[in-house]
Amino acid sequence: LHDQSPSQALVLLCILVHPRWQPEATEQVLQQLNHLSLTDAIQAVQELQGPKHFICSSRTGNSLTLQAELLTLNDQRHFSLQALVDSGCTDLLIDAGFVKAKGLNTRPLPKPIPVYNADGTLNKGGSNY
Repeated sequence: LHDQSPSQALVLLCILVHPRWQPEATEQVLQQLNHLSLTDAIQAVQELQGPKHFICSSRTGNSLTLQAELLTLNDQRHFSLQALVDSGCTDLLIDAGFVKAKGLNTRPLPKPIPVYNADGTLNKGGSNY
C-alpha cells in the first residue's frame, strides 16, 4: 500500500478489508498504516480482514457494565459506580440523576447536544450539560 498512489492504495485497502470494515477503509487509516513497521502494518491489515467483534454480557442481555471510578476535577471527589460499556454512544455522557444525587457541578452548553434513542427518535430528556 505504501508504494501505491493514494487512490490506488485506497482501492487496494477496500479490497483487502472485510465488508463490515469498509467504512474504516479511509485515507486516514492508510496514513496510519504507512507509519507502522511492516510487521505491525501486516498485523493491522489482517485484523481488518476479519469480521468486527462485539462484546455483550450474557447476564444482562442488552447491556454490559463494569465497576468504574469517577474523580471530579474541580474538587477531587471520588465515586465508585457501575459504568455502561460501549453503548454505541459517540460522546461522553453522564446520567443527570447521578449528577444531581452526587451534587456535581455542571454548566449549560452554549448549544445543547441532541440525544437520540437507539431507534433514532429524539430522547425526551434531551441534554442540558
